[in-house]
Amino acid sequence: MRSAKLVILLALALLWPAGFAQGGGPSHARIAFQRSGNNRKGLQIWTMRPDGSYQRRLTRAHIDYNPVWSPDRTKIVFQRLLTDEHVDLFVMNARGRKATRLTTAKNLDGYAAWSPDGGRIAYTRNFKRDGDMTSQIFLMDADGSDVEQLTNSKFSSALPTWSPTGRRIAFISGNACESRRQRKCGTAVYVMQADGTDRERISPFNRTTHAEYPAWSPNGRWIAYDRTGDCCLHTGIYLVRPSGAKHHRITNNVV
Repeated sequence: MRSAKLVILLALALLWPAGFAQGGGPSHARIAFQRSGNNRKGLQIWTMRPDGSYQRRLTRAHIDYNPVWSPDRTKIVFQRLLTDEHVDLFVMNARGRKATRLTTAKNLDGYAAWSPDGGRIAYTRNFKRDGDMTSQIFLMDADGSDVEQLTNSKFSSALPTWSPTGRRIAFISGNACESRRQRKCGTAVYVMQADGTDRERISPFNRTTHAEYPAWSPNGRWIAYDRTGDCCLHTGIYLVRPSGAKHHRITNNVV
């Protein structure tokens, strides 16, 4: 069955050469990243100092990727491709020990985001709904318990990111274009309360552009995101207020 739902790039993450996240205080900062194995098959999670020294491999024997440090820098949540071709979220300590499975997905769980206090994790779940694939945002306690679904619209939603106060979550939502005749497709940036209420679109929504990877400024006054489109004039990094005001482009991705 043809699906008009946006299936967010969970599977494509396996093709990325590296992903990283920084953790640790000024005197012992380390960067977590993913690296292909020596045989160029699979991905593993490593850490290193910001200057590239003291590289340490944390995982092995699985395909692990998209590491994210906890706010207190003691844990790393990451995605693991299992032998049954399901992707679930796992968490381990900063030395790669005590890996614990957090989710049991029928399809894909990924793109985890820790709440600022480290108590909860928002993430994207990709699953079948009414015969089609959809992506929606879920929330759980940091130990994998108390799971709840935050979004359940006809459009797919993904890539949650917390405001610095932990009160709101920015994310992307929209529909994939399968033909030029479709009008209601493309993706935009949305903001909602941390409990999934008061959902509001804050960036333009049209079928020629896609918004990706929203990120809050440290003071919570701006949200940056990447926008791609069919026309080079629409691509680049954009800034927008959480209210949707003062939307403007700050880079131009013309190559």
